[in-house]
Amino acid sequence: MTKVLEPVVAMMIAMDRNKLVGRGGQMPWHIPGEMAYFKSVTMGKPIIMGRKTYDSIGRPLPGRPNIVATRNSDWTADCVHVATGLDDALTKATIPKALIKQGHRDILRLSDARMPGTPYGACVLHLAPESYIGGPLALLKTGDIIRLDLPARKLDMLVDEEEMTRCRAAWTPPAPRFARGWGWMYSRHVTQADKGCDFDFLEPDFGKTAG
Repeated sequence: MTKVLEPVVAMMIAMDRNKLVGRGGQMPWHIPGEMAYFKSVTMGKPIIMGRKTYDSIGRPLPGRPNIVATRNSDWTADCVHVATGLDDALTKATIPKALIKQGHRDILRLSDARMPGTPYGACVLHLAPESYIGGPLALLKTGDIIRLDLPARKLDMLVDEEEMTRCRAAWTPPAPRFARGWGWMYSRHVTQADKGCDFDFLEPDFGKTAG
């Protein structure tokens, strides 16, 4: 079965024993090496901050996509991605930088997996059959186009049937990961999303009844 790993969101907080984190828009202490540590941990990763925090810094932090969350829809700053709130900021943090530069503000995620929690953006989940057993996603290649029609509730792979036939013929199932235990039982007996994602042996017509 397919598993999707959600992006890791980490929060860095510096505070004293009285839980003070700032005073007058400034840090109330100076610890040698603290900012160097912060830079080493965050370099190359999207960093999310509120507008007041950004104002206290006064400039974008170099080497990291800077995402500033603010309720002020007119607020702008050079080299900064503006978000309307935390959800919007998390969505922007998960979009490739190249797409953000092209003006994209969301990216559609397609998955045959279960995705608990907040996916931070537009998602179509529980596609069936799963790619693990040769479903449509297993036949996709980089560059293939998918069309989503929400009013018609349709999801189409814009790949001609001849190419799909070649892909199906070339597809081979992945090697089994589990020979026993929960993983073996799950992969053998959990039904596809369109059939409820439940154990097939719980269905009334599975196997012979006792006695």
